[in-house]
Amino acid sequence: MFSSVPRVVFLLVPILIGVTPTNIHTIIQVEQVHQVFLTRERNSSKQNLSDPRGRQQTSKGEYTEEGKYIEELEEAFKLSLEIGDLQAAAHISAELGITYFALEEHDSAIEAFQFILDIEKQIEEDSDIISLAYNNLGNIYSSLEQHEESVQYYLKGLSLDQREGDFIGQGTTYYNLGLAYFDIGRFEESAQAFRDSIYAYENIEDNFLPEEQISWSDEQIDIFNMLQRSLISQNKYSEALVFAERGRARYLNEFLMDRFFFEELKDADHIRQEIENPTIESLVQASRDHEATLVVYTIVRYTNEIIVWVIQPDGHIRNRLIALEENSFESLTNFVSINPSRGDSSFHSLINSARGIDTEAGNENTSLETLYDLLIEPIKAWLPNDANELVIFIPQLELFKVPFAALQDSRTGKYLIEEHTISISPSVFTLKLTVRRQGQIENLGNEALIIGNPTLSDYVRNEYMFSPLDGAEAESNAIARLLDVNQENLLLNENATKSAIMKNLNSFKYIHFATHGLFENLRIYPPDHYAPVLPSAYEIIPGFLAIAPSAQDPKGQLTAQEIYEYTLNYPLNANMVVLSACQTGHGYLSSGGPFGLPYAFLLAGTPSIVVSLWNISDGGTQFLMEEFYYQLLESEDIYRLNKSHALRQAMLSTMEEYPDPKTWGAFVLIGQP
Repeated sequence: MFSSVPRVVFLLVPILIGVTPTNIHTIIQVEQVHQVFLTRERNSSKQNLSDPRGRQQTSKGEYTEEGKYIEELEEAFKLSLEIGDLQAAAHISAELGITYFALEEHDSAIEAFQFILDIEKQIEEDSDIISLAYNNLGNIYSSLEQHEESVQYYLKGLSLDQREGDFIGQGTTYYNLGLAYFDIGRFEESAQAFRDSIYAYENIEDNFLPEEQISWSDEQIDIFNMLQRSLISQNKYSEALVFAERGRARYLNEFLMDRFFFEELKDADHIRQEIENPTIESLVQASRDHEATLVVYTIVRYTNEIIVWVIQPDGHIRNRLIALEENSFESLTNFVSINPSRGDSSFHSLINSARGIDTEAGNENTSLETLYDLLIEPIKAWLPNDANELVIFIPQLELFKVPFAALQDSRTGKYLIEEHTISISPSVFTLKLTVRRQGQIENLGNEALIIGNPTLSDYVRNEYMFSPLDGAEAESNAIARLLDVNQENLLLNENATKSAIMKNLNSFKYIHFATHGLFENLRIYPPDHYAPVLPSAYEIIPGFLAIAPSAQDPKGQLTAQEIYEYTLNYPLNANMVVLSACQTGHGYLSSGGPFGLPYAFLLAGTPSIVVSLWNISDGGTQFLMEEFYYQLLESEDIYRLNKSHALRQAMLSTMEEYPDPKTWGAFVLIGQP
């Protein structure tokens, strides 16, 4: 049985398992016990909207704190029966069942949920708790590999959700049902269940604000990915590819459509339909328009597999299904995660090596070779032979952290950037929007704004241990000379304040930051590296760039959120933004790419962003960036897609001076190549 991703565990309310009610043992009346659960319901009303009844996330043993949680629940359960409050008894029994399930005490869990079904007629108005019982029983029997039994419970829960008009409940139940059908090889039925899950969620999407819709779409990634997997099992490759595109960056694309192309496309309904219902023809056309080979990755976490699609300009579409077990990896999450809490892994070691953290010399090359064998070798024959032909990678989730340019073929010793010109895009349709946006702003500006080595505030120095960057200042001066930048647009040291930067930020063709950067949680998020589960968390886009302090801004931080908010009124007209700073490519891993600085600039209307994946060296970065702008100017009359070619040439030149991929391999071009 596949088990890398926990199934959804239904809770009446979004109660995170392992959160113990305060002082249950002091509550005398069962009505007060019930009130504790209702209070938790109100306080948690916005958590995990795609699964409003919660998830099984807690490992065995977390319920033994103070050794009394189960005993207190059982005491409250008995008291509720004594005074005849069956609704309270059902709620407490549900909490008991979830706790027992997490502790893998399946018989006790089944007994707890069965109690709810036994009194179903007496509490029939409380349909949520009844649906909870059906779905959790389905989950338990699935975990015991009694799949036919689990299907029956899911179907009963689904019938109840449909009768009550509960679209969120239907969406979650259909997803659980799809997993159960998949586990027993009923792929046609599993695919239909996943489709129905998507359709159920789409019935309530119009109730959300745009920033909430971004989060909502991220919560459905696994549904789209399992639908693709089920379709591939039926040899329905075209339909699977369509859903691969449909499930990523949807609301990023809709936001860009509404903001920048409303007047232009308001009567072109067929354009908007491409977001909701892409076609094979539209995907192939994007490949032809960019004269590029598109490589689309889908992570199927439930089965520990990767689906790779290769769309060629001549119309050929290929695909590979890569089982991670065959490559001796325990799971995709552990392999490519950069979250230290998940433990070390090959990719984690590469990132640590780039940061200089406890990694033996040479390990990073092994990791680069391993990633090449996993992600590139299976599709190598379908990539172009001409190194000047463009390859656009469209990753998903953790794969946005992969330094594709630095992946190394162990047989030839060559890095991928030596063989191909590379860029990254959140989705195929995003490419269509960024090329349109590039056309809109092509003739709007010819100046560049350069921000280099800002004077650091005491706060930034002390909080993040940052120090001045002499190389960043030299880099900025050199680029300013290359681009013939006016002195007032070269902001160095104490002049690089927020007010000076934001003054005319929307009037430049190029914007270049050479400073410190950091992906930082600016509010408390769940302890996971995926996008936050709360739509309201998207009020703040994490990450900042260090700038010079001022009386109005003593901390000296330009945050991603400030950039986004500024550009709501003053969209950027920059053809390209370069973030020559550490970790600027980091972010919560959403369906539209890293939700951080890159996302902020995409939303601001920038078609191309150059960012870094790890901490970068001062001297090596200075060399690479000077070469990048030199190549950019030299190549404008040679290649239509000049930014990606310029970045490739800069990497190759830097490689000769600084062979270590930690120096040159961190940078990626996101958006329009």
